[in-house]
Amino acid sequence: MASIKDFTFTMNYVFPTQFNWTRYLTEIFSRVDIHIDEDEDVVVYAPDYLKNVAELLTHTSNRLVCHSLGKFVDLWVKYTALRGLISTVC
Repeated sequence: MASIKDFTFTMNYVFPTQFNWTRYLTEIFSRVDIHIDEDEDVVVYAPDYLKNVAELLTHTSNRLVCHSLGKFVDLWVKYTALRGLISTVC
């Protein structure tokens, strides 16, 4: 377990993408009304996957990354809203 700040530092050290994981995670969670900051602890269950994502980010244009992450966030928000709706029915 590590803080988001430490996670961002480590990922950017391994793959120098300068991708701001702290900002990205904060934004995703804020869309479902969860506040986190850079000292929040995170557990990474798939570190190899994230290393592959970080490597992919080094070879992908910023425009495509922003577009793809935006789509992911939209899907996440829809998923969490649907999950909440289903839990009230079931």
